[in-house]
Amino acid sequence: MIRYVKKYPISLIVISIIIYLSFF
Repeated sequence: MIRYVKKYPISLIVISIIIYLSFF
C-alpha cells in the first residue's frame, strides 16, 4: 500500500475524496 501511495499520490487523494463523498 505504501508503494502504491508513493507511485500514485494523486490517485490516493481522489479515492479519499470519493470515500468522503460516499459517507457524506
